[in-house]
Amino acid sequence: MIMIDAVLNGTDSITLGWDTGAGATYIPLAFQDSLEGKDSITINLGGQTVIYREKINFSDKKPLENGDSIILANWDLFRDKIVEISYDRKYIRVLDSTDGLENYERIPYKYDARTGHFYIPISLCVQGKVFHIEDALIDTGFNVAFVVYEKDIPGIDFPPRKELPKEDFRIRLDRKILADTIKAAGVFTTDMDIHIATPNPKRIGKMEYPNLLGNEFFSHFSVVFDFKNQNLYLKPLT
Repeated sequence: MIMIDAVLNGTDSITLGWDTGAGATYIPLAFQDSLEGKDSITINLGGQTVIYREKINFSDKKPLENGDSIILANWDLFRDKIVEISYDRKYIRVLDSTDGLENYERIPYKYDARTGHFYIPISLCVQGKVFHIEDALIDTGFNVAFVVYEKDIPGIDFPPRKELPKEDFRIRLDRKILADTIKAAGVFTTDMDIHIATPNPKRIGKMEYPNLLGNEFFSHFSVVFDFKNQNLYLKPLT
Protein backbone atom coordinates (compact mmCIF):
# COMPACT_ATOMS: atom_id res chain seq x y z
CA MET A 1 0.00 0.00 0.00
CA ILE A 2 1.10 3.62 -0.35
CA MET A 3 2.82 4.89 2.79
CA ILE A 4 2.75 8.59 3.75
CA ASP A 5 4.47 10.53 6.55
CA ALA A 6 1.81 11.97 8.87
CA VAL A 7 1.45 13.81 12.18
CA LEU A 8 -1.26 12.70 14.61
CA ASN A 9 -3.01 15.41 16.68
CA GLY A 10 -0.25 17.89 15.90
CA THR A 11 2.45 16.15 17.95
CA ASP A 12 3.18 12.53 17.00
CA SER A 13 5.00 11.65 13.77
CA ILE A 14 3.69 8.41 12.32
CA THR A 15 3.31 6.55 9.02
CA LEU A 16 -0.11 6.37 7.40
CA GLY A 17 -1.05 3.55 5.02
CA TRP A 18 -3.87 4.09 2.53
CA ASP A 19 -6.06 0.97 2.21
CA THR A 20 -9.48 1.27 0.58
CA GLY A 21 -10.09 -2.42 1.28
CA ALA A 22 -9.74 -2.10 5.06
CA GLY A 23 -12.86 -2.43 7.13
CA ALA A 24 -12.19 0.82 9.02
CA THR A 25 -9.46 3.31 9.93
CA TYR A 26 -7.24 2.02 12.74
CA ILE A 27 -5.05 3.99 15.16
CA PRO A 28 -2.16 2.20 16.97
CA LEU A 29 -2.90 0.90 20.45
CA ALA A 30 -0.21 3.16 21.93
CA PHE A 31 -2.62 6.09 21.48
CA GLN A 32 -5.71 4.43 22.95
CA ASP A 33 -5.41 5.90 26.45
CA SER A 34 -5.04 9.46 25.15
CA LEU A 35 -7.60 9.29 22.34
CA GLU A 36 -10.35 6.92 23.47
CA GLY A 37 -13.66 8.71 23.94
CA LYS A 38 -12.71 11.75 21.87
CA ASP A 39 -15.13 13.00 19.23
CA SER A 40 -12.42 13.59 16.63
CA ILE A 41 -8.72 13.49 15.89
CA THR A 42 -6.55 15.41 13.44
CA ILE A 43 -4.09 13.93 10.97
CA ASN A 44 -1.67 16.19 9.12
CA LEU A 45 -0.58 14.99 5.67
CA GLY A 46 2.16 17.12 4.14
CA GLY A 47 0.77 20.40 5.42
CA GLN A 48 -2.93 19.54 5.03
CA THR A 49 -4.93 18.72 8.14
CA VAL A 50 -7.72 16.15 7.95
CA ILE A 51 -10.24 15.94 10.81
CA TYR A 52 -11.43 12.39 11.43
CA ARG A 53 -14.88 12.29 13.04
CA GLU A 54 -15.78 8.62 12.58
CA LYS A 55 -15.58 5.96 15.30
CA ILE A 56 -11.97 5.68 16.46
CA ASN A 57 -10.74 2.08 16.21
CA PHE A 58 -7.52 0.96 17.88
CA SER A 59 -5.35 -1.87 16.59
CA ASP A 60 -1.66 -2.41 15.89
CA LYS A 61 -1.08 -2.79 12.17
CA LYS A 62 2.63 -3.43 11.59
CA PRO A 63 3.54 -3.69 7.91
CA LEU A 64 6.79 -1.75 8.41
CA GLU A 65 10.04 -3.70 8.42
CA ASN A 66 11.13 -2.14 11.72
CA GLY A 67 7.98 -3.34 13.45
CA ASP A 68 6.48 0.12 14.01
CA SER A 69 2.70 0.40 13.96
CA ILE A 70 0.97 2.65 11.45
CA ILE A 71 -2.34 4.42 11.00
CA LEU A 72 -4.23 2.16 8.62
CA ALA A 73 -6.49 4.59 6.81
CA ASN A 74 -9.66 3.45 5.08
CA TRP A 75 -11.68 5.70 2.77
CA ASP A 76 -13.74 6.94 5.75
CA LEU A 77 -10.82 9.20 6.72
CA PHE A 78 -11.78 11.22 3.64
CA ARG A 79 -15.56 10.89 3.72
CA ASP A 80 -17.27 13.43 1.38
CA LYS A 81 -13.88 14.72 0.22
CA ILE A 82 -12.00 14.73 -3.08
CA VAL A 83 -8.62 13.07 -2.66
CA GLU A 84 -5.60 12.94 -4.96
CA ILE A 85 -3.13 10.06 -4.56
CA SER A 86 0.31 10.27 -6.15
CA TYR A 87 2.22 6.99 -6.25
CA ASP A 88 5.30 8.41 -7.94
CA ARG A 89 5.57 11.49 -5.67
CA LYS A 90 4.30 9.70 -2.54
CA TYR A 91 1.58 12.04 -1.30
CA ILE A 92 -2.13 12.16 -0.52
CA ARG A 93 -3.89 15.53 -0.57
CA VAL A 94 -7.43 16.84 -0.43
CA LEU A 95 -8.65 18.88 -3.41
CA ASP A 96 -11.23 21.66 -3.26
CA SER A 97 -13.00 20.53 -6.44
CA THR A 98 -12.63 18.42 -9.57
CA ASP A 99 -11.72 21.48 -11.63
CA GLY A 100 -8.69 20.74 -13.74
CA LEU A 101 -9.43 17.05 -14.14
CA GLU A 102 -10.74 17.38 -17.70
CA ASN A 103 -7.89 15.21 -19.03
CA TYR A 104 -8.66 12.41 -16.58
CA GLU A 105 -10.89 9.44 -17.31
CA ARG A 106 -13.93 9.69 -15.03
CA ILE A 107 -15.18 6.28 -13.87
CA PRO A 108 -18.29 6.10 -11.65
CA TYR A 109 -17.87 3.50 -8.94
CA LYS A 110 -20.41 1.40 -7.08
CA TYR A 111 -20.35 1.60 -3.28
CA ASP A 112 -21.49 -1.34 -1.17
CA ALA A 113 -22.58 0.09 2.18
CA ARG A 114 -22.67 -3.39 3.73
CA THR A 115 -18.96 -4.07 3.19
CA GLY A 116 -17.67 -0.50 2.72
CA HIS A 117 -16.06 -1.48 -0.57
CA PHE A 118 -15.91 0.19 -3.99
CA TYR A 119 -16.29 -1.52 -7.35
CA ILE A 120 -15.68 -0.52 -10.96
CA PRO A 121 -16.11 -2.46 -14.23
CA ILE A 122 -12.91 -3.45 -16.01
CA SER A 123 -11.92 -5.60 -18.96
CA LEU A 124 -9.07 -8.06 -18.80
CA CYS A 125 -7.23 -9.50 -21.80
CA VAL A 126 -5.29 -12.70 -21.13
CA GLN A 127 -3.77 -14.90 -23.83
CA GLY A 128 -5.77 -12.97 -26.41
CA LYS A 129 -9.11 -13.58 -24.66
CA VAL A 130 -11.12 -10.67 -23.27
CA PHE A 131 -13.06 -10.95 -20.02
CA HIS A 132 -15.45 -8.30 -18.71
CA ILE A 133 -15.35 -7.98 -14.93
CA GLU A 134 -18.30 -5.92 -13.69
CA ASP A 135 -17.31 -5.78 -10.02
CA ALA A 136 -13.56 -5.26 -9.62
CA LEU A 137 -12.98 -4.31 -5.99
CA ILE A 138 -10.69 -1.30 -5.54
CA ASP A 139 -8.16 -2.34 -2.89
CA THR A 140 -5.15 -0.08 -2.39
CA GLY A 141 -3.97 -2.34 0.43
CA PHE A 142 -2.98 -5.04 -2.07
CA ASN A 143 0.43 -4.56 -3.72
CA VAL A 144 -0.51 -6.49 -6.85
CA ALA A 145 -2.20 -5.49 -10.11
CA PHE A 146 -5.19 -7.81 -10.05
CA VAL A 147 -6.36 -10.91 -8.18
CA VAL A 148 -8.87 -13.24 -9.83
CA TYR A 149 -10.35 -16.69 -9.31
CA GLU A 150 -9.62 -19.27 -11.99
CA LYS A 151 -13.35 -19.78 -12.54
CA ASP A 152 -13.78 -16.13 -13.59
CA ILE A 153 -11.40 -16.39 -16.58
CA PRO A 154 -12.20 -19.80 -18.09
CA GLY A 155 -10.39 -21.25 -21.08
CA ILE A 156 -6.97 -19.94 -20.07
CA ASP A 157 -3.80 -22.05 -20.04
CA PHE A 158 -3.02 -21.75 -16.34
CA PRO A 159 0.31 -22.67 -14.77
CA PRO A 160 0.17 -25.79 -12.58
CA ARG A 161 -1.26 -25.28 -9.11
CA LYS A 162 1.35 -25.32 -6.38
CA GLU A 163 1.00 -27.64 -3.45
CA LEU A 164 -1.18 -25.92 -0.90
CA PRO A 165 0.28 -25.30 2.55
CA LYS A 166 -0.68 -27.54 5.40
CA GLU A 167 -1.43 -24.56 7.63
CA ASP A 168 -4.86 -23.00 7.61
CA PHE A 169 -5.54 -20.27 5.04
CA ARG A 170 -8.52 -18.41 3.59
CA ILE A 171 -7.28 -17.33 0.17
CA ARG A 172 -3.86 -18.17 -1.26
CA LEU A 173 -2.24 -16.35 -4.20
CA ASP A 174 -0.37 -19.39 -5.45
CA ARG A 175 0.00 -18.63 -9.17
CA LYS A 176 0.31 -15.72 -11.57
CA ILE A 177 -0.03 -15.21 -15.30
CA LEU A 178 0.62 -12.32 -17.68
CA ALA A 179 -2.30 -10.08 -18.65
CA ASP A 180 -2.04 -8.44 -22.06
CA THR A 181 -4.11 -5.50 -20.83
CA ILE A 182 -6.13 -4.38 -17.82
CA LYS A 183 -8.57 -1.69 -18.95
CA ALA A 184 -10.82 0.62 -16.92
CA ALA A 185 -13.10 2.71 -19.14
CA GLY A 186 -10.72 4.38 -21.65
CA VAL A 187 -7.41 3.87 -19.84
CA PHE A 188 -5.33 0.71 -19.53
CA THR A 189 -2.06 -0.92 -18.56
CA THR A 190 -0.20 -3.57 -20.54
CA ASP A 191 1.87 -6.66 -19.78
CA MET A 192 1.16 -6.95 -16.06
CA ASP A 193 1.24 -10.07 -13.92
CA ILE A 194 -2.08 -10.94 -12.33
CA HIS A 195 -2.47 -13.39 -9.45
CA ILE A 196 -4.72 -16.44 -9.41
CA ALA A 197 -6.46 -16.91 -6.07
CA THR A 198 -7.12 -20.34 -4.60
CA PRO A 199 -9.81 -20.24 -1.89
CA ASN A 200 -10.02 -22.62 1.02
CA PRO A 201 -13.58 -24.00 0.77
CA LYS A 202 -13.58 -24.65 4.51
CA ARG A 203 -12.96 -21.00 5.36
CA ILE A 204 -14.00 -18.75 2.51
CA GLY A 205 -17.69 -18.68 3.48
CA LYS A 206 -19.55 -15.72 2.04
CA MET A 207 -16.55 -13.34 1.95
CA GLU A 208 -15.48 -13.76 -1.67
CA TYR A 209 -13.24 -10.76 -2.24
CA PRO A 210 -11.59 -11.29 -5.61
CA ASN A 211 -11.70 -9.71 -8.11
CA LEU A 212 -9.24 -7.27 -6.47
CA LEU A 213 -7.75 -4.32 -8.35
CA GLY A 214 -4.62 -3.27 -6.50
CA ASN A 215 -1.73 -0.84 -6.28
CA GLU A 216 0.37 -2.15 -9.15
CA PHE A 217 -2.47 -1.14 -11.48
CA PHE A 218 -3.11 2.24 -9.88
CA SER A 219 0.59 3.12 -9.69
CA HIS A 220 0.53 3.66 -13.46
CA PHE A 221 -1.88 6.59 -13.08
CA SER A 222 -2.54 9.87 -11.40
CA VAL A 223 -5.48 8.92 -9.16
CA VAL A 224 -8.32 11.01 -7.72
CA PHE A 225 -11.18 9.67 -5.62
CA ASP A 226 -14.27 11.89 -5.52
CA PHE A 227 -16.03 10.56 -2.44
CA LYS A 228 -18.69 13.28 -2.77
CA ASN A 229 -19.99 12.06 -6.11
CA GLN A 230 -18.72 8.46 -6.21
CA ASN A 231 -16.30 8.91 -9.09
CA LEU A 232 -12.77 7.63 -9.68
CA TYR A 233 -10.50 9.70 -11.94
CA LEU A 234 -7.49 8.17 -13.69
CA LYS A 235 -4.85 9.70 -15.95
CA PRO A 236 -1.92 7.66 -17.26
CA LEU A 237 1.50 8.79 -16.04
CA THR A 238 3.74 10.11 -18.79
